[in-house]
Amino acid sequence: MIRNFLKVALRNLVKRKIYSFINIFGLAVALTASLVIFLFVSHEVSYDQFHSKSDRVYRFVRKATIGEQQSTYAPINYALADLAIENIPFLEKVTRVAKFNGLVSTTDYSKEFRESQMFMTDPSFFEVFDVEFVTGDQKSALSDPFKVVLTESAAERYFGDENPLGKVLTRNRGERFSGQRSSKRLAKE
Repeated sequence: MIRNFLKVALRNLVKRKIYSFINIFGLAVALTASLVIFLFVSHEVSYDQFHSKSDRVYRFVRKATIGEQQSTYAPINYALADLAIENIPFLEKVTRVAKFNGLVSTTDYSKEFRESQMFMTDPSFFEVFDVEFVTGDQKSALSDPFKVVLTESAAERYFGDENPLGKVLTRNRGERFSGQRSSKRLAKE
């Protein structure tokens, strides 16, 4: 029975070559498109799934049109966080994150590092995102201005095996930061 179906299918493929090509090509294109769409969607929904509140985290973006080119930017005016929390009733917490770079040095300026992956954020960052601390306390980590949370690799780079708690870092024009150590990156672009 199956052998007969295969014989008939093969005869039709040989007899009607153009229709067979169109059908097989269409099937291949459809399967490829379905696979690409599936991979794209699964990649898009996989971001930040390691956070316990990932289903409730959203990101504000700004769309700008310059001439005929449209661009989307994540950095938004800092006043937007206050406006959002006042005017959008379902928001629980808002935290701001801004990326910057610069020169970081230890207190005695014996070590200097050019950093391009530094982020400024609000104390509420650790209420929104799950970050495991090796030393220090999440609740007081960013409670005062000029406090810093370091990844383990950054703490080792700056201070070696010493405990970074209470140590001082200087950024650019004498701005001082006191450090705590975190085992994960704070944000990923």
